[in-house]
Amino acid sequence: MHNNYKFIEKSDLPQNKVCHCILGENAVNTINFLSNIGIKTLTTKKSYKLDNEIAFHADTQIIYCGKKYAIISPNQEHLINEMKELGCRVEVAENEPFSPYPHDIPLNFTIINDTIIGKIDCADKKLLEFIERDNLKLINSKQGYSKCSICIVNENAIITEDNGIATLLKNSQINVLKIKPDFISLSDNHFGFLGGASGKLSLDTIFFNGNIEEHPSYNDIKKFLDYHNVKPIYDKSYKLTDIGSIIPVTEQI
Repeated sequence: MHNNYKFIEKSDLPQNKVCHCILGENAVNTINFLSNIGIKTLTTKKSYKLDNEIAFHADTQIIYCGKKYAIISPNQEHLINEMKELGCRVEVAENEPFSPYPHDIPLNFTIINDTIIGKIDCADKKLLEFIERDNLKLINSKQGYSKCSICIVNENAIITEDNGIATLLKNSQINVLKIKPDFISLSDNHFGFLGGASGKLSLDTIFFNGNIEEHPSYNDIKKFLDYHNVKPIYDKSYKLTDIGSIIPVTEQI
């Protein structure tokens, strides 16, 4: 059977409409919304080694590195098999993430073009090997939840709440919009991040998991997206919620 999809070449930067993406299996609203617009979801199962609020989060369990290659936590056998069936080259991470921080972030890194951002001394061994093999430029961040904290708009633009990340990228080629922290649901005890509540669905669309209009920085976000010719897609019926990122992996040919 001829597949009408291909793997996304650059991590988190689809050029066409996304066909498959990965997210936590408890994000039922999101799975239904994506399904209704023709996007298939692969899911990460609950990890009992992680705090409840992040136990399902895809961005703690997998990093899709682009070029048909992913590193996945050993406890996600179901996802490992599904990704291999799709045709992805999968390596199993050396260690399973566990709470407390920073043991939960060995795969929580952001790749933009040939740059990777994250807390390097916490990276999984397989990820370190990939960084060296692909000769990626490394930006070492104090913020360990790099993937959650960075909302990728395009290959030259991101949105973040994190002062440290905004400062690190100030002198790079990447245009940064710094927004107000908090205001994104995660749990009763903590707020989440916009990166963890979003994901690209095509070259010029971005999905926000809930009503982005209620965010106090919404006008700035909308202007920034307009400037970069990216249209927001979201469901107003529920609160903007961090579900551990929506990770696009394949797109239409």
